[in-house]
Amino acid sequence: MPRRLLLLCAVAICAAAAPRLAIADPFSLRGLDAIEDRAARNDMRAAGLLDGYLAGVRDALRVYTKIGKTFPICWPKDHELDSALIRNIVAAVRREFPGMAKPDDIFAYLVVLSLYTTYPCR
Repeated sequence: MPRRLLLLCAVAICAAAAPRLAIADPFSLRGLDAIEDRAARNDMRAAGLLDGYLAGVRDALRVYTKIGKTFPICWPKDHELDSALIRNIVAAVRREFPGMAKPDDIFAYLVVLSLYTTYPCR
């Protein structure tokens, strides 16, 4: 009996110490919205997270288009791939195709898909 009680206590302690799983994917549109809201309220940590988030999308775009060649994109040479462009693309997709951009979608994929649709290589 004491051994069983000791085992039960050990299991309970381990379960309490285990990290909780996040409910929503932090790289979803919902996650982006939460970070943007905090950054708009002058939360410096959130502003840094937002910059990192958008840099991650830019990197994903480069992987999809240059390394993997999954989605070859040929946009005009005068377009600079920066955070403002990425934000504008996400906003345009949400505005023009509200059914396409679900809150739990990975928004890096939406950016790549949007650019691929707009600027496909011929």
